[in-house]
Amino acid sequence: IRTGFDFDAVKRKDCRSASEYLRSEWAFWRHTAEKYGFGRTELLPIKSTGEAVAEYVGKYIGKHIGNRLPQDKGARLVRYSRGTNRATARFSWCTPGAALWRTKLGLLCRALGLTSDNYTEKFREWYGARWSHTLAPIVESLRPLQYPSHRAMQNDYPALTPPPKYTRSDPDSNPNTGPWANPFPEEARQSQIRAWAAALDERERRQPRNNRRTDAARRTSTTGFSALRAWSPNIAWIAQTANDG
Repeated sequence: IRTGFDFDAVKRKDCRSASEYLRSEWAFWRHTAEKYGFGRTELLPIKSTGEAVAEYVGKYIGKHIGNRLPQDKGARLVRYSRGTNRATARFSWCTPGAALWRTKLGLLCRALGLTSDNYTEKFREWYGARWSHTLAPIVESLRPLQYPSHRAMQNDYPALTPPPKYTRSDPDSNPNTGPWANPFPEEARQSQIRAWAAALDERERRQPRNNRRTDAARRTSTTGFSALRAWSPNIAWIAQTANDG
């Protein structure tokens, strides 16, 4: 909304330089502010930087906190709209082992036809609240066709030696980056098929008897196997499943 905006001209009440986007904001607030009990509003582009605006607003907040009344105790200073995601302390470890776990879990989810939006819900439904504990042996048995880093690949193949130090200036030889192709591709393919079958067997075992026949019919389908063959480990599984949707 700042493109082409003439601050000096606007001071002289000449608003011809205001862009279409800025004018649409003005129109919106003229009709909206009154509904919430506000009077005249003014909206102009940021003249300097975002940091300056943050400092300006921060001083107002600090001034208010320093002059709070006793009856203000317990009042919220921040309020979130319904449906707005709040910041949380959830995080994922950035280690070779953690990256390898996410890669393998993505392979299994892909084989079972799951996405980043529904895999936790489905796993709880199929394997219980401790699904990560139940599926851990299956996930760990997987051998990806490509690894996120050489160090991650060494978790599965400890006998592998890292590339010489003098080659590590080359991004393709850096053991901390990837992808790195599995030197045993056939073993990787077989491990993925076995993991897919084991996950289906465990899911069927946990189902009520009257549902097992239906699941057994699905067991003979090649859908999961085809998904494993089509999987591209050098692409994040979340991104790939999103593209498939």
